[in-house]
Amino acid sequence: MRIELFSDMICPFCYIGKRNLDVALASFAHRGEVEIVHRSFQLDPSAARVAGETLPEREMRFHGLPRSAVDARLAMVAEMAKNAGLDYRLDRALPVHTVDAHRLMHFAAVTKRAGELAENLLHACAVEGRSIADHDTLVQLAVDAGLDADGARAVLDSAAFHSEVEADLRRAVELGVFGVPAGVVDGEWQLDLMTAPSRILRALEVAWQEVHA
Repeated sequence: MRIELFSDMICPFCYIGKRNLDVALASFAHRGEVEIVHRSFQLDPSAARVAGETLPEREMRFHGLPRSAVDARLAMVAEMAKNAGLDYRLDRALPVHTVDAHRLMHFAAVTKRAGELAENLLHACAVEGRSIADHDTLVQLAVDAGLDADGARAVLDSAAFHSEVEADLRRAVELGVFGVPAGVVDGEWQLDLMTAPSRILRALEVAWQEVHA
C-alpha cells in the first residue's frame, strides 16, 4: 500500500493530520507493507523568504480581523492539536516560504529520512516558532533528522530537487488535492486526516481489503 501524504510545513493542520495518520498506522495490521511518500504542497507561494510577521499578524492583515478574533481562531486550532498530543504556540509561528523546506524533504527521502525531517519541520514551525525558510535552521533540523549537514547545505545553496517539488504540485492537481493535509492511498482513495485515528484506520483497512479482495 502506498500513501502519498501532501503537506505544507507552515500549515498547523498538517502536523495534526500527520500525527493522526501516525497513530492510525501504529494499529494497522499491515503497517510493514505501507510506503509513505511525502509530497510537497504550497499554500502561499508568495510568502516571504525572510521571517517577518507572525501568524496572528498575517491573519489580521489577510482577513482584516481584530487580534481578539484571530486569537480565538488559533486557540481552536491549538485545542485540536492538544487532542492529538501536540502543544502548539501559534502566536509565534512564522508563515514563511516553504520551497526550500520541500526541496530538503526530497533530499531526506533519498536516505529514507523524510518522515523524521517532516516531524522536525512541523514541530519547528507550530511549536517552536522557528523560521523554516532560514537555511541555518533547515540544516540543523536536517542534522537532527539524521542527515548530513554538508549535503543539506549543498542542496539549499543550489536548485536541487526544485523539479521534484514542481512535480509534486502537478501530482496534487492530478489527484484532485487542493488543500492539505491530504493522504491518497494507491492513487485512488483520499483519506480525511483531520478525523479521528480510529476512522483513518478503518479507511486503511477498507482500502487494503479492496486491493487484496
